[in-house]
Amino acid sequence: MGLFERKIFIILPNSRSYTLRFISQLIEDNGGLQADDTESIKQQLIILINDTFVDSSQKIADTELFRRELELDATKLWKIIVQKKPLCVRASCISEWLKLGEISLTADRLIDLEEVDLLGDSQVSVEGVNSINEVPSEEVQYKSQSETAAGSHASADKHMDTGENLPSEKLSSPSEVPTERLTRLIDEDKTSKNELLIKALGRLAKRYDIKGDRYRSRGYKLAKIGVERYPFEILSGEQARREIASVGSSIARKIQIILDTGGLPGLDEAFDLEKKLNYYTQCHDVGVYSAKRWNLLGLTTFSEVSKKFPEIFLRDWTVLFGWSYYEDWLKRISRAECEEVLKVVKDNLKQIDPEFKVELQGSYVRGALECGDIDLLFFKKGLDDTSEIGRVMERLALNLYDKGYVNCFLQLTTKIRQVFKHKITERISKCDLRIPSDDDYPPSAEVLKKFYLGFKLRSEFDPKYLQVKNKEYTRLEPTDQFMSLNSTDHPCRRVDFFCCRWSELGAARLQWTGPKEFNRWIRIQAAQKGMKLTQHGLYRGETTLLESFDEERIFELLGEEYVGPEERNSIIKKRQKT
Repeated sequence: MGLFERKIFIILPNSRSYTLRFISQLIEDNGGLQADDTESIKQQLIILINDTFVDSSQKIADTELFRRELELDATKLWKIIVQKKPLCVRASCISEWLKLGEISLTADRLIDLEEVDLLGDSQVSVEGVNSINEVPSEEVQYKSQSETAAGSHASADKHMDTGENLPSEKLSSPSEVPTERLTRLIDEDKTSKNELLIKALGRLAKRYDIKGDRYRSRGYKLAKIGVERYPFEILSGEQARREIASVGSSIARKIQIILDTGGLPGLDEAFDLEKKLNYYTQCHDVGVYSAKRWNLLGLTTFSEVSKKFPEIFLRDWTVLFGWSYYEDWLKRISRAECEEVLKVVKDNLKQIDPEFKVELQGSYVRGALECGDIDLLFFKKGLDDTSEIGRVMERLALNLYDKGYVNCFLQLTTKIRQVFKHKITERISKCDLRIPSDDDYPPSAEVLKKFYLGFKLRSEFDPKYLQVKNKEYTRLEPTDQFMSLNSTDHPCRRVDFFCCRWSELGAARLQWTGPKEFNRWIRIQAAQKGMKLTQHGLYRGETTLLESFDEERIFELLGEEYVGPEERNSIIKKRQKT
């Protein structure tokens, strides 16, 4: 029997956010039901309130906004609250209860909804709100000289509400939004209204991006671009809605609140969530979904996760090395260090096959002063057998491991498992988990075409090249430090080996140089001209190869001027501004 068996839940004011949808899933997975209406609730009812609307004293802080976002019929809901007197708590209690294994309630955790005037003076329910075309117009003092100046997006984006579908009504006045619930964005005396809006809309876009809601995130990004292009000062949300193509009624209402108050409810929650998720997702092999799941269950460290879900670290053992080298792999790498790593690799490659070549790729080739990792491309004149290239890379990686340069492998072949298994076992023991068998870690493949490594220059190298101005990076929490293998003198670095057919050298260089935005753009150019561009070459249709070896010839066939690696970042930036 699940923890929530024979219990019905209502989430207020709505359940549209990613977090609340995830909570709904947790309820369902543990035997509970979520009510979509208030007509026939006969079982034990628990009301969950979105934490954003609850202040530190367990009261609804912004009743006006709460009523506006209420999805259920307010009259019927009020009747249930008065008659049934259901338990009412924060939505986050779901994850707390699951962590405890029981529903634990104390008087100080309960929320009294009877104190909240759900109906309001107007007694307006969801069915009774005005339509979008009935929004009262405000006097607009400035008009755009051209619609394209304000936003050049398609007319379909004109009333993009970012999926929120909030009731359209007269935009809020300052008195309707309590200032204690607002996230202050700027010093209004020093910042223009448009700058304030650009900053706020950017934060909102980031907020929904974090929550996995790409539709809303895109809406706010488009609105931000529209405000950036708008040539006059924005004085009201209604002005923004009428004058900027990418601003719909919901965004306009938020714009009005921002202009009136200098902030917006709920943004602090987004920043806290971003910080919590970043701690996990900056670890190698930890995705956003896992991070959100752990966070919603109240887990704050890798140590806590390992105790709650030990199978994760046994199944996805690479996470243990991401945890162990967490800080090292977040530190930036100077060009000088990239060149030192390349020299070590070249010298050892010559001992295996002097005819093999290796090149730095990625941001280094684009001229970056500091890199996040090191990408190396391997090839040999006239050689198109990727299996042979893969075997040479494996032999090289094992030689570097024997010499102490490679500290960890993040994939396994049969040979690599033989020499590296004891390191995996050591990490697992350090984390106090069950020692696995060989069957727990089957090889990824007998011959790999890519190798993901932890690479560390040895102590005889002068560490002066490490003296880069590292941006502030996340540190391991104190309770997670026991797994640390990080070093201040010679940090371990993420180094990737990629194999390349000789005949595909140009296309591969184009792929691995990046950035991804440039790759996306040039592949779109190919598709628009009936061609297909991949890391293997430029094709007419799906199968007819046009060019793969000559990078400049690929640009020529696409009808585009050749753009060198060092120019590709700036090209993308220019395109984003137009």
